[in-house]
Amino acid sequence: ICVAMPALLLWQANIIWRFGDRKLGASLSIIVLVALSAVMLLRAYTAVTSPLPIGLYANSPMQTVYLGSLNFGLLLSAIGAILMASERLHFELGQLASKDSLTNAYTRRALFELGENEMARCKRHGTALAALMLDLDHFKRINDKHGHQVGDQVLIDFVQRVQAVLRRPAILGRYGGEEFLVLLPETGRDDALAAAERIRQNTTRQTGLPVCTVSVGLACLGKPQTDTLSALIGRADAGLYRAKEMGRNRVEEASP
Repeated sequence: ICVAMPALLLWQANIIWRFGDRKLGASLSIIVLVALSAVMLLRAYTAVTSPLPIGLYANSPMQTVYLGSLNFGLLLSAIGAILMASERLHFELGQLASKDSLTNAYTRRALFELGENEMARCKRHGTALAALMLDLDHFKRINDKHGHQVGDQVLIDFVQRVQAVLRRPAILGRYGGEEFLVLLPETGRDDALAAAERIRQNTTRQTGLPVCTVSVGLACLGKPQTDTLSALIGRADAGLYRAKEMGRNRVEEASP
């Protein structure tokens, strides 16, 4: 047992190390499992080199260390498991709050939180920031003709296509319905136009789903010290309406 159990405990520690999130619960569990393995191996070694007196509770320093560490280790292992479960639940709740359940894009609330962080960084370092407002053209017709399940698949497919052409640290979120917002940190006007055009062209590929084009409104950050996230998004939204007025399936900036 003192040889087989350490192997099992170290195997469990390896699994937590490989797949755990390295937070307090996982770290505590790994330390406890490794420590218990060491104590068991030490007990096996002393049992061979200097056999212990007969009896499970025989009076021996090694026996005392073994039994004490085993009881204390079981308690700490339970605490570690509870902490890992709690941390996992906290992570999943955070994901539910920040990610759209259908498309896995950021929610509108998370978009504004991340956007405000980017605005603060722009004010500190004077970096560029661009926003793209995306709207699927005539999406209501898809829902009416093919049903909402097909419409949901179109939204999921669209988000996957957009994510495939965006580069980090771009932020994609669902602004509402079939509207999506992309924030492009450290991106000037020319690069933002190129990204918008890649998005527009990428949505026209055949996927077995109804073909749905996209209209894009573009806006770039003005003076970081005076411009606001709401104003930036408002200009991107105005560019989107301009794209719709000019025939859809195009990229437009708001009129000055």
